[in-house]
Amino acid sequence: EGEVSTATGVALPADLQNCMWVLELDYGVCDASTVGAPGEAAGSPGTTVGPGGGGSGGSGSVIIEEPPAEDPETPEPLYTGPVLDLQELMLDQWVEHIDDSELAECLKNVLNDLREVQGGGPLADILKTFDINQFVARYNWKLNTYKDTTSAEAFTEPKIDQTCNCIVTQFNLSHFRHSSDLFAATVLIHEMVHAYLNVQFTYDRDSLSINYPELIAEYLAGSGINSAQHNEFTKSFIGQIGQFVQAYAAQKGYEAFDSVYYADLAWVGLFGTNAHNSLSPADSTRIHTVITTEKLGTVSNNFFFQPKGKAINCNLGDL
Repeated sequence: EGEVSTATGVALPADLQNCMWVLELDYGVCDASTVGAPGEAAGSPGTTVGPGGGGSGGSGSVIIEEPPAEDPETPEPLYTGPVLDLQELMLDQWVEHIDDSELAECLKNVLNDLREVQGGGPLADILKTFDINQFVARYNWKLNTYKDTTSAEAFTEPKIDQTCNCIVTQFNLSHFRHSSDLFAATVLIHEMVHAYLNVQFTYDRDSLSINYPELIAEYLAGSGINSAQHNEFTKSFIGQIGQFVQAYAAQKGYEAFDSVYYADLAWVGLFGTNAHNSLSPADSTRIHTVITTEKLGTVSNNFFFQPKGKAINCNLGDL
């Protein structure tokens, strides 16, 4: 019977009994720099004895993992620095590849605050949730501003603009003259999801069809891209958008509110979808009240509701 290591609590083979054991998590590592018994070498470098058990419950027997024999012809690696996390690099690069040079200052300020939200900001967190697997250079987003009293808050082009190799979103400043930062943040995140889906549709339709099969089915059935994506928003993204807006509000130091409030705000742009049309009258009214409050500060039914966000004071003269 071998001796019992204080590091592992299991019987050791004779050739490992003279090691100086170093604890590393649940494993004892035999330090080859220590002196073995007289006339004997210490344990093999890197020899590891596991504690047994784990998983579904093992027997507790000794597990010895020897490194493979070195191949003298194997060249030294060219790079021996830290292993880089490609996912994190891509998230950082997405933010760097946002061109907001033509975005109104009032919206740019909100975008910059979104970038600073703990954990990389909602823009990065959305992409992290989506499990990106594309090349960095494809994720380019250009944000412009215009004013028009008839169109929606924003519109994201479905196709890549070849002049900038980017997806372009146009924000209608007319809708943000009285809005809060919570409303603006929600619209920015909403349009970012459109931009992401459009990049995926252009460059990686196979992954898109795996992750969002109903979205692709709607495309093939002849639905417009915007309509199909909005239906997908209500299934896959609306809860996430609400969570990101809530994280933004927390960063701004706003009083904590029920998460339902932010989930309601995430319905911006989704009126008329199948899911919205299926809501109860009470839910629909509550959602409309929340959105109108953050956009305008007033609602119908002779009531005034104070927005929970702060006014961003967009000025049409800035264009």
